[in-house]
Amino acid sequence: MKSFKTFIAERTTLNEKVVRKGAVAAYALKGKRFGDNAERKFKAAQKSFIGYGTKDAESRIDSIASAISSMADGLADTRQQIGSVSAQITSLSLL
Repeated sequence: MKSFKTFIAERTTLNEKVVRKGAVAAYALKGKRFGDNAERKFKAAQKSFIGYGTKDAESRIDSIASAISSMADGLADTRQQIGSVSAQITSLSLL
């Protein structure tokens, strides 16, 4: 039976294109997930203003605070999505 070190030493031909394509696919998946999360949070911010005109002052302030919080979370996810797409493009350019 071969040891792990012997197996690795014999298997020095790593197919880098396959590894890079896997990295591109992983970054694309992360970018999609962050984009979906951002969209969900932006829609939650929109929903905070449904019936806004019929609320009292305290409820309006709570709605605004909720919307701002959801927008901040959505913007953070958008930034993460941009980072994932940048990493995906970088990985693709190395092919």
